[in-house]
Amino acid sequence: MKKLIDTVKPSEAVSSLEELKGTLAWELIEESLMYDANKAVLDIGSDPTMTEREIHFRRGSIHASRNFKNIPDVLLRYFLNQQALQKSNSAGDALTGITK
Repeated sequence: MKKLIDTVKPSEAVSSLEELKGTLAWELIEESLMYDANKAVLDIGSDPTMTEREIHFRRGSIHASRNFKNIPDVLLRYFLNQQALQKSNSAGDALTGITK
């Protein structure tokens, strides 16, 4: 089964991701993620009785929040690279006379 990431046109993905990043919904998600990450940091720093296990759990939640927040940027870079690769391949094909 093909995945959407393998079948979507890079130009469509780029425009969709740029649109997503400019929405109020994404701003609310980012703000919520940063609030939760900051709360976890403050909890770690202000609770001397926190167990090592709890500290590691909160560190994991901070890491997950940061990574989730970066998903659109990571995908955007991926699809921009795919666009550049396609343009490069098209230019190379034009130079060698290869048509598809």
